[in-house]
Formats: sequence, C-alpha cells, structure tokens
Amino acid sequence: MDFGVYDYEIELPGLINPDAYAEREPWKIHTVDPFQYFPKEISAALLAKTIRAVEPRAGKIDYDVAGTLSGNWFEQDTNWYDGINQRKYWEGHLSIAPHQIDPSLWRIGIGFLDVDDNNFIIAGEDDPVRVGTSSGPVTYELHRYMVYIPEKPEKQWWRESYEGEVFGVKVHSDLVGTVLLDLSEQGQLKVEVFLGQSSGEVKEFTEKARIYQR
Repeated sequence: MDFGVYDYEIELPGLINPDAYAEREPWKIHTVDPFQYFPKEISAALLAKTIRAVEPRAGKIDYDVAGTLSGNWFEQDTNWYDGINQRKYWEGHLSIAPHQIDPSLWRIGIGFLDVDDNNFIIAGEDDPVRVGTSSGPVTYELHRYMVYIPEKPEKQWWRESYEGEVFGVKVHSDLVGTVLLDLSEQGQLKVEVFLGQSSGEVKEFTEKARIYQR
C-alpha cells in the first residue's frame, strides 16, 4: 500500500524548481507529514510501525540546497520530472540526498543506469552539501547497501511483523564503481559514472558525461 497527504496551501521549501514537477506530479511539491492528520491514538500506532527513527518521522523529499550537490537534478533536455520515455520517465533523474533510515549516509539515485538497483551509498571525502562551484570535480565511490535490524540481522523484516525495533543501514564493502561530479557556476552539474573503477582510477570526464540542471 502506498499513500500520501498533500496540502495545497503548503509548498515544500527545499525544491528549487517546483515547476519541474508540474506536468507529471504537480501534487509532489505539496507533500506533507501524513501522521499529523490522524487521531493521536492511530498516529501513535502507525509511528510504532514506522522504521524511520529520526525526525521528521515521515521523512523528507525536498533536499535541494542551491549551490551544492544536495537534492534533485534533471538531465538537460529530458523534460524535467516528466521525462521523454514515458515507460522510463525517471531515466533523466538524479538524486543526491541523505539516506532515509540513516541520514549520516548519503545516497545517489542514477536514473539512466540500466540495473535493478540504480541507487547507492556514496563514499568520499567531500560532504555533498558543502561541495560548491569552487570545489572543482569530486569523486565518490558507489556501494550497494541493505536496510536491516542490527540486533536481528537475519530477520526478513519486510516479510515479518515488527514493532519498536531499531533499523540500520548495512553498507557492502564491494565496490560498484565511481561517480565523478562537477558543479558549474551556472548551476549545472556534470556527471559521469565509471562502473567497476575505484576513485583512484578516475582522472577526468569523457564524452559519456551528462549535464544536469534544476
């Protein structure tokens, strides 16, 4: 089941270009915490089953920070959120944001990767929210991960009942590849993914680099 609550008197402050969502999902920019709309006893029961422990408990989708890597990006000339290929409208999407369970970890979602898992934990020396136009090109290594219960690592929590248990994120040590990023003064983001390569092997962009905006 998937549900959400939208308050059209509220517009999310952390989306730099709200118009980017207007064609496909105009309601997205009005997404609010659903738990506040339930009676207190029902809200408490729902929160007890919510695996996110940090505030806001309902999570957050607006991580855009102007002049930094943080937030949502769209590849140039791919019609923003709506995309070009309607069967894979997310192909031009890119997201760099804290993980919803453990915000100390940053995650990247790369829409054009033709893999089942196209989002990864990123590992590098630079905090994405502090990388600006003067930082120059930066690299992050890509790692797969899983959400799990540290005290019961074998439990298949997505199939079994749970309540009140603490969830964490296990980052796998195997390297998937490296992403090279460069934020220009025009607010454009140059991106290239090098699968199977470490950050030490990545020196510069090639003709396969893509340009994103927001």
